[in-house]
Amino acid sequence: MNQGVAILGTGSDVGKSAVCSAILRILNDRGIVAAPYKAQNMSNNSAVTSAGFEIGRAQYTQALAARLEPTALMNPVLIKPQGDQSSQLVVMGQPDGTLQGAQFFKRYAYLSKVAWAAYDQLKLEYGCVVAEGAGSLAEVNLRDRDFANLGLAQEKKLPVILVADIDRGGVFAQIVGSLEVISPEDRALVKGIVINRFRGNPTLFESGVQWIEERTDLPVLGVLPFVEGLRLPAEDSYGLGMQTRTGVPKGPAVAVIQFPHISNFTDIEPFFQVPGLETHFLTVPQSLEDYQLVILPGSKSVISDLEWLRKTGWVSQIDAFRTSGGSLLGICGGYQMLGQQINDPLEVESELTVGLGLGILPMTTEMRAKKNLSRQTVDWHGQTAEGYEIHHGESRLDEYATTWLETEYGPEGCIGERVWGSYFHGLFDQPEFLAKFLYESMYFFWTPEIQEDPFDHFVAAVKPFLDVERLLQIMEVDDPK
Repeated sequence: MNQGVAILGTGSDVGKSAVCSAILRILNDRGIVAAPYKAQNMSNNSAVTSAGFEIGRAQYTQALAARLEPTALMNPVLIKPQGDQSSQLVVMGQPDGTLQGAQFFKRYAYLSKVAWAAYDQLKLEYGCVVAEGAGSLAEVNLRDRDFANLGLAQEKKLPVILVADIDRGGVFAQIVGSLEVISPEDRALVKGIVINRFRGNPTLFESGVQWIEERTDLPVLGVLPFVEGLRLPAEDSYGLGMQTRTGVPKGPAVAVIQFPHISNFTDIEPFFQVPGLETHFLTVPQSLEDYQLVILPGSKSVISDLEWLRKTGWVSQIDAFRTSGGSLLGICGGYQMLGQQINDPLEVESELTVGLGLGILPMTTEMRAKKNLSRQTVDWHGQTAEGYEIHHGESRLDEYATTWLETEYGPEGCIGERVWGSYFHGLFDQPEFLAKFLYESMYFFWTPEIQEDPFDHFVAAVKPFLDVERLLQIMEVDDPK
């Protein structure tokens, strides 16, 4: 019995991660234990397991959907881009060097071996595995080195469900084109199609479903609706363009400077869920006078992004904002930028070895070869939250610096006049902590309501339009119900 499935897509950002999360929660609700898996992930959005291993944020989230503890087995290979030709490689949750140009393909044999061994271990431990593909299954030029899409499916004899995004248009071409260019052997693995993000009543697409099924001879297992307010973390920065704003906010607002090498921007997603608060990602320098809080998020190449801030004119806009009394928050790389200087003598992040900070907080940072990976509970004057650290930098605070967070290992972060900085990601996922910060930083009062589990919310929206019974047959899973 297969007892598993590969969820592959017609392209990036078609909703594979969300579909996997929904399937995992549906299986769990039926008493079926299933583990998430992605052989190779390319993303600067990552999280840290309780054991101190770094994996893609999508697989971390999918583990929560499956009500499992996230582990490194669920994302054995993680590639974190640092520039156009350079990426940090993370293998089984730990840094494994830097990849330049085509070096990734030279390490194919090693990486595929690690990835497939992780799959085998997950299969042994949980019995059922829901594997998410990477990008498009139709990247035919890479097929001979593919171990995350059809290469995985062939190796592990997994049935494939193809996910297409109707919201971006061209869904018929997405599906038919993808199936047309792959080999007959790979095409035989595809057992069903899911159409994602349909706006309106999905029953209105019945003639489209009929055409697709007749043209492909494959069942359409579901036309899933576009779910407004879906609170599942984005995997990469592909969809950030849809959130970038240039207009003037109409009320209380937060601006997020979108660096070229932005990372862990999932820290910002909770701000979008606050009623009455506008949150804008900004790329082009502009006046910040209509915002009350500006956030410098994480960065995978801090010194390079600092240079970008200066060359584009963002620094003068940030200075003017601070002079007018605005509040500033730096998270991880953004926190390092707030200091006096950043040294990278080992060229951990780029070839730039010294960077002049913004000079706002009294501290200096040095990049170290060893990455700091940890999950901890932090306390801010009685308000606690769980967060995680992912950084190479070690920051040394001047003797007169003031911290604002307490951890089990001592004080953390640094504050100045209406300026906050911390290495911790994920703190704002806890609504009470976010509410306290919004009040302290911009006098925005918000009382969080008891929120519905985001996975249950998503499943409730899509399950009526998904043929779960047919899916279970394809996966060859014994249904306890």
